[in-house]
Amino acid sequence: MEKRTELENENEAQSEEVSAAQKIQAETNNHGNVALMNKKDKHPIRRGIIMAIVFLLFIGLILVAAFARQIFGDEIGDLLFGQNVQNGFQSFAIQLVSHVPSLIVSLVIIVVAIAIFFILNVIIRIVFNKTQKSRTIGSLIKSCVKYVTIIVAVALILTAWGVDVASIVAGLGVLTLIVGLGCQTLIQDVVSGIFIVFDDYFSVGDLVIIDGFRGTVTSIGLKATKITDPSGNIKSISNSSINTVVNVSRLPTMITVNFDIGFNEDLERVEGVIDANLAEITKRIPQLTEGLYYKGVDNFTSAGVSLLFLGYCAEPDRFQVVRDVKREIYLMCRRNDINVPFNQITVNPQDPVDRPKATEKQKKGAAHLDALNHPAPAPIKAKKKKFREVAREAFKDEFKEMEEDRK
Repeated sequence: MEKRTELENENEAQSEEVSAAQKIQAETNNHGNVALMNKKDKHPIRRGIIMAIVFLLFIGLILVAAFARQIFGDEIGDLLFGQNVQNGFQSFAIQLVSHVPSLIVSLVIIVVAIAIFFILNVIIRIVFNKTQKSRTIGSLIKSCVKYVTIIVAVALILTAWGVDVASIVAGLGVLTLIVGLGCQTLIQDVVSGIFIVFDDYFSVGDLVIIDGFRGTVTSIGLKATKITDPSGNIKSISNSSINTVVNVSRLPTMITVNFDIGFNEDLERVEGVIDANLAEITKRIPQLTEGLYYKGVDNFTSAGVSLLFLGYCAEPDRFQVVRDVKREIYLMCRRNDINVPFNQITVNPQDPVDRPKATEKQKKGAAHLDALNHPAPAPIKAKKKKFREVAREAFKDEFKEMEEDRK
């Protein structure tokens, strides 16, 4: 009954702590919301007056432009509206009626361009969605399709309004040369983007480090590459400025963990405990793709003997796996009465403390770990000789035997 009462008291205390934490979090959120509202509501009258003044100025400009003939005279009216047109509203109506076919054609071109762009994007997403490299190529193709669609749509709209696009394109030869000389960086970005995709430096979805920024590649365009870090920050990097890239997602990442034990511990006993628990620790950390391995004594620190553990995991799981390995090793040491030291300065050495000694089973486990770190060398395979070499050696041996027989 006493134990049950103690457990009930502990549960009530924990629930009170949780509710208190929730209240604090709610109060913090409320304070943040109030502060944000206060910030938004700062000087509402001044903002309203400014908006009213801007609106009145806009209406005034429209009225002045519409009734320019009545305000400035017939010369300004004829210049703006044309002859026999009284005001801007009448001029707008005349222009609208005369250009209705062009407007309709322009709207149709815009709608068709959007539909084509959407359909092509869907097709690209379906076709190039099998591997990371195919998704990267799809991202580049989508970027090309977007620019081509915009250029073609603008050209068709200009044609609908009576603009001779062919003559404009022909006259753009010199301008294109000038723009090309002035846009060398843009051309470098495009060429670099193509090389990035086809040389497979990295793909969409890869975890990379570029210029010290670590994140996942979300898109590769003709001009820039976008990377998103775990916090959601997006960095856009020009393709031509990407000189060195560290791609950390193609192969499993190696993680190393150093863990200290006391100098007074029997190392063979500790290694025997590690050998008995290493497989179970590995099972409890499913993110490990290979390992966990014990690699032996790595260093002698001011606190104790540093043991090295090694394993492999996916790069996004690296930091959490290291934390999990440290936790499991610490719990193993506590359960098996292995002293986990802390940094300290010893002026006078203490007397040796009797610590548990290794049993025969633990010594065998330590020897097993040592054997894993020192595997037997692989047998050297005899090089297979070619027929020419075998024949030459046979002739030499035969001549040698004939000379010995003569003697």
